[in-house]
Amino acid sequence: MVYMTRSDLERLNVLREDVRLEAEALKKLQGITPHTAEVIPLIKADMVAKRAQMEVERERVQRYVDEIKDPITRGIIEDHYLNGKPWYETAWNAAQALSTNSAWNKAMRYIYARCGLCAKKRGPRK
Repeated sequence: MVYMTRSDLERLNVLREDVRLEAEALKKLQGITPHTAEVIPLIKADMVAKRAQMEVERERVQRYVDEIKDPITRGIIEDHYLNGKPWYETAWNAAQALSTNSAWNKAMRYIYARCGLCAKKRGPRK
Protein backbone atom coordinates (compact mmCIF):
# COMPACT_ATOMS: atom_id res chain seq x y z
CA MET A 1 0.00 0.00 0.00
CA VAL A 2 1.32 3.43 -0.96
CA TYR A 3 1.08 6.03 1.81
CA MET A 4 1.15 9.68 0.82
CA THR A 5 0.34 12.87 2.66
CA ARG A 6 -1.33 15.90 1.11
CA SER A 7 2.06 17.57 0.63
CA ASP A 8 3.38 14.42 -1.09
CA LEU A 9 0.46 14.56 -3.51
CA GLU A 10 0.81 18.31 -4.02
CA ARG A 11 4.50 17.97 -4.95
CA LEU A 12 3.58 16.92 -8.49
CA ASN A 13 1.50 20.09 -9.01
CA VAL A 14 4.34 22.23 -7.64
CA LEU A 15 6.84 20.64 -10.03
CA ARG A 16 4.41 21.06 -12.93
CA GLU A 17 4.03 24.76 -12.13
CA ASP A 18 7.80 25.23 -11.78
CA VAL A 19 8.41 23.74 -15.22
CA ARG A 20 5.68 25.93 -16.71
CA LEU A 21 7.17 29.08 -15.18
CA GLU A 22 10.67 28.17 -16.36
CA ALA A 23 9.38 27.58 -19.89
CA GLU A 24 7.82 31.06 -19.82
CA ALA A 25 11.10 32.52 -18.56
CA LEU A 26 12.98 30.86 -21.43
CA LYS A 27 10.63 32.45 -23.96
CA LYS A 28 11.27 35.89 -22.45
CA LEU A 29 15.07 35.43 -22.32
CA GLN A 30 15.62 34.53 -25.96
CA GLY A 31 18.17 36.97 -27.40
CA ILE A 32 17.94 39.77 -24.83
CA THR A 33 21.55 40.15 -23.59
CA PRO A 34 24.85 38.26 -23.54
CA HIS A 35 24.07 37.29 -19.96
CA THR A 36 21.12 35.21 -21.16
CA ALA A 37 23.54 32.98 -23.05
CA GLU A 38 24.84 31.87 -19.63
CA VAL A 39 21.44 31.60 -17.96
CA ILE A 40 19.51 29.70 -20.64
CA PRO A 41 21.48 26.41 -20.34
CA LEU A 42 21.08 26.51 -16.55
CA ILE A 43 17.32 26.93 -16.83
CA LYS A 44 17.11 24.13 -19.41
CA ALA A 45 19.13 21.80 -17.18
CA ASP A 46 16.87 22.61 -14.24
CA MET A 47 13.80 21.91 -16.36
CA VAL A 48 15.18 18.52 -17.43
CA ALA A 49 15.87 17.61 -13.79
CA LYS A 50 12.40 18.71 -12.71
CA ARG A 51 10.75 16.77 -15.54
CA ALA A 52 12.61 13.63 -14.45
CA GLN A 53 11.49 14.23 -10.87
CA MET A 54 7.93 14.78 -12.14
CA GLU A 55 7.94 11.34 -13.77
CA VAL A 56 9.01 9.71 -10.51
CA GLU A 57 6.31 11.60 -8.59
CA ARG A 58 3.71 10.84 -11.28
CA GLU A 59 4.38 7.11 -10.90
CA ARG A 60 4.02 7.32 -7.10
CA VAL A 61 0.76 9.25 -7.35
CA GLN A 62 -0.54 6.85 -10.01
CA ARG A 63 0.12 3.86 -7.72
CA TYR A 64 -1.66 5.73 -4.91
CA VAL A 65 -4.66 6.50 -7.14
CA ASP A 66 -4.84 2.93 -8.44
CA GLU A 67 -5.42 1.69 -4.87
CA ILE A 68 -8.49 3.90 -4.29
CA LYS A 69 -11.67 1.81 -4.34
CA ASP A 70 -14.33 4.55 -4.56
CA PRO A 71 -14.58 5.74 -8.20
CA ILE A 72 -15.65 9.30 -7.30
CA THR A 73 -12.81 9.77 -4.82
CA ARG A 74 -10.39 8.21 -7.31
CA GLY A 75 -11.58 10.61 -10.01
CA ILE A 76 -11.24 13.62 -7.74
CA ILE A 77 -7.72 12.80 -6.58
CA GLU A 78 -6.62 11.74 -10.06
CA ASP A 79 -7.93 14.90 -11.74
CA HIS A 80 -6.51 17.32 -9.19
CA TYR A 81 -3.20 15.78 -8.19
CA LEU A 82 -2.27 13.63 -11.19
CA ASN A 83 -3.70 15.75 -14.02
CA GLY A 84 -3.23 19.14 -12.30
CA LYS A 85 -6.78 20.40 -12.80
CA PRO A 86 -8.22 23.09 -10.51
CA TRP A 87 -10.73 22.08 -7.84
CA TYR A 88 -13.78 23.47 -9.66
CA GLU A 89 -12.99 21.44 -12.78
CA THR A 90 -12.20 18.38 -10.68
CA ALA A 91 -15.58 18.63 -8.95
CA TRP A 92 -17.40 18.97 -12.27
CA ASN A 93 -15.61 15.99 -13.82
CA ALA A 94 -16.06 13.71 -10.79
CA ALA A 95 -19.80 14.13 -10.43
CA GLN A 96 -21.80 17.06 -11.69
CA ALA A 97 -23.73 17.15 -8.42
CA LEU A 98 -20.60 17.91 -6.36
CA SER A 99 -19.65 21.44 -5.41
CA THR A 100 -16.03 22.52 -5.33
CA ASN A 101 -16.01 22.38 -1.52
CA SER A 102 -17.62 18.93 -1.50
CA ALA A 103 -14.97 17.57 -3.85
CA TRP A 104 -12.20 19.13 -1.78
CA ASN A 105 -13.68 17.78 1.47
CA LYS A 106 -14.11 14.29 0.02
CA ALA A 107 -10.47 14.23 -1.14
CA MET A 108 -9.13 15.58 2.16
CA ARG A 109 -11.15 13.09 4.23
CA TYR A 110 -9.73 10.23 2.17
CA ILE A 111 -6.14 11.52 2.15
CA TYR A 112 -6.00 12.22 5.88
CA ALA A 113 -7.76 8.98 6.81
CA ARG A 114 -5.39 6.94 4.67
CA CYS A 115 -2.17 8.56 5.83
CA GLY A 116 -3.23 8.20 9.46
CA LEU A 117 -3.39 11.87 10.37
CA CYS A 118 -6.31 13.24 12.29
CA ALA A 119 -8.42 15.64 10.26
CA LYS A 120 -8.45 18.07 13.22
CA LYS A 121 -4.67 18.52 13.01
CA ARG A 122 -4.64 19.81 9.45
CA GLY A 123 -4.43 23.49 8.72
CA PRO A 124 -7.17 25.64 7.24
CA ARG A 125 -7.92 25.42 3.54
CA LYS A 126 -6.18 28.07 1.49
